[in-house]
Amino acid sequence: MSKIKLNIGDKVQVYRKVTKEKGWDNVWIYTMNSAIGMVGTVTNLTSNGVEINYSYDYPYTSLKHV
Repeated sequence: MSKIKLNIGDKVQVYRKVTKEKGWDNVWIYTMNSAIGMVGTVTNLTSNGVEINYSYDYPYTSLKHV
């Protein structure tokens, strides 16, 4: 799955859980499950993924641009 292009301030939806993803040097923790289906604002783009609403870094492949 290719990396979507995002900018800080974009709205994204977390649409799936990712347990392991090439290029994502992080782990999915249980509390991240509550964000599935939710729409949030990109607050930072890091080497660990996409930070949403000043919270966790999600992998690009778990997000849809809305």
